[in-house]
Amino acid sequence: MLESPKGKALRPGIATQVKSVIGRWKRVLNTRPGSAIQQTPPTGKLGKIVRCLEASEAASLHDLTTLTGWKRATVHGALSRLRAQGYPIKMYKEDGAPTYRLEGK
Repeated sequence: MLESPKGKALRPGIATQVKSVIGRWKRVLNTRPGSAIQQTPPTGKLGKIVRCLEASEAASLHDLTTLTGWKRATVHGALSRLRAQGYPIKMYKEDGAPTYRLEGK
């Protein structure tokens, strides 16, 4: 049973929530940038981004925002999430505008 810092046992509901959070953090900490790509490819809009970066020479931020309907900050967050999952996404400057590609494609 989990205990609080003062040595008292936690209520069962709280203990379950704490175990869940600890499990999520362990998964996050075990995922290193540059590690192997996750087993199942992402679906939905993240999957669209991956397929766009795989299929094209390079995709601009404007291309990705148009593709997903997301704002720029959300696309940046999605790219960071994909990098954390092991996708080798690199940013290049072409004509002063950032473009993104999957490294090795």
